[in-house]
Amino acid sequence: MVQESNGHVTTTATVNWKEELDREAATMRAVIARLASSLINDAVARAEELLRQAEARAEAIVRLAEARAHGQVRDVIGEAIAAIDDTGNAVQRSINHGRRQRLEASRPKSGGPPVDGRLWTLRDVARRVNVNTRTVERWVSDGTLPKPIRVGNRCNRWRPEDIEAALKKMSEGQ
Repeated sequence: MVQESNGHVTTTATVNWKEELDREAATMRAVIARLASSLINDAVARAEELLRQAEARAEAIVRLAEARAHGQVRDVIGEAIAAIDDTGNAVQRSINHGRRQRLEASRPKSGGPPVDGRLWTLRDVARRVNVNTRTVERWVSDGTLPKPIRVGNRCNRWRPEDIEAALKKMSEGQ
């Protein structure tokens, strides 16, 4: 079937493909919005915890001042140092947590190949199976995964359904 669009001739398949891309983009925007909201909530919770710890440190300093007035400085100094150390440790844990989140966000997720119906590259297959590209090559050579489709001289691609079928076969075999 042929449709006219701004003087250009397009097929229904092209229109469907564009609609699918629009739906996929909307889904991705929703996922990103949920992730951003979650990160903001985590940051607020961590800030509140750090505030509570800073308040505890301030109370320790007040106790130190009161103890100085009563001659019990040595005991209160130890408590104040412990409170300061706890706050420093909490800040370091928070920093490390943020680094881990950024690192995890930058790593490709398993199941990461495209879902738009196109053929998969070696890297796409490796992401879907969650292994190194060299492992995919080894599995292709020993027959665990199907051989790729040659597209041109040096361009190999896999059909997603072939990879999914091979994964299903692998899971049933175990």
